[in-house]
Amino acid sequence: MDPTLNQYPHLVDYFYLAPIALYIYDCTLTIDREITHVWRSPWSYTKVLYLMVKYLPYVFSILAIHNTLWVNVTGESCMITYPMSNCLAHLTMYLAEVIMCVRTWVLWTCDFHVGAGLLAMMVVCLVSQCVLLANINSSITFGPPPFDGFRGCYMVSYNNLNMVGYLFLIWLVVDAVALSLVTTSAYKTYKIGGYSRLMHVIHRDGIMFYVYLLVLSLGNVIVVNVLPGELWGTVGIIEITFYSIFASRIILNIREVSSSSESTLSDRPVELHTCQGPSGVSFCEPTYTTKSDGDSRAWRRGEQTRSREGDTEASMAPAQG
Repeated sequence: MDPTLNQYPHLVDYFYLAPIALYIYDCTLTIDREITHVWRSPWSYTKVLYLMVKYLPYVFSILAIHNTLWVNVTGESCMITYPMSNCLAHLTMYLAEVIMCVRTWVLWTCDFHVGAGLLAMMVVCLVSQCVLLANINSSITFGPPPFDGFRGCYMVSYNNLNMVGYLFLIWLVVDAVALSLVTTSAYKTYKIGGYSRLMHVIHRDGIMFYVYLLVLSLGNVIVVNVLPGELWGTVGIIEITFYSIFASRIILNIREVSSSSESTLSDRPVELHTCQGPSGVSFCEPTYTTKSDGDSRAWRRGEQTRSREGDTEASMAPAQG
């Protein structure tokens, strides 16, 4: 790949500018919910994760435009901005995966073995991503623009750039494992018949999240191995965009549904690790209770709801002489 030649200048422009437009569009759609369910809520790790996943991509996008589309960029500035943009991109993806893994763990009733497996997977993912990024960033050197009007960073050497494919292969494996867990949980919940509205939202968002990202991760692996080097970042920046949008919307959807289930907005919004509202009612955590005949198990939440409905009907019935 000759970095001084770009046979697809306009195509690359579109792919790097489109995510910014998508970020702004998504922000206009969700800003009212964000103010209500995030900005007005107390500080917590869920709020910090949301803000980082939602707004780190803006910084990454600015750096990516500087590294790709800016004119007459110096090699010294590229040595700073290029590794920084790579790290911010994968940090955003990693935090988005953390959000979904926590919710997946909750769907499995905080099972120890599932939690340990997800934790081990995310630790291995973090270590391998750091090692690969360190090798990629250290192997790239930049020089001054080869001619006046040259756009983006001029790569002089890029020995380990082929490792980019392994980065997306790791995300492909993580997404496949998590999708299998979410899908299995959804099937078990549907089979038991204990669907609450919040659990439906979590399953729906989780399955959509992982299906879309599986396709994008697979697309990135194919792009890196098939297409020219100047197109390697095109699908990658789209995947980062969807990681940010999906993960932030998952938190918004959970808080919106849980607050509406409580009838009024709570001062203690639902966090990632719990499905309990401020009154202690479990919206989606599958706590089981055995029926008297011992033939089947029912959701405690469903049993409590039916019990309250029965009490209400009894109180409304006319008194019998």
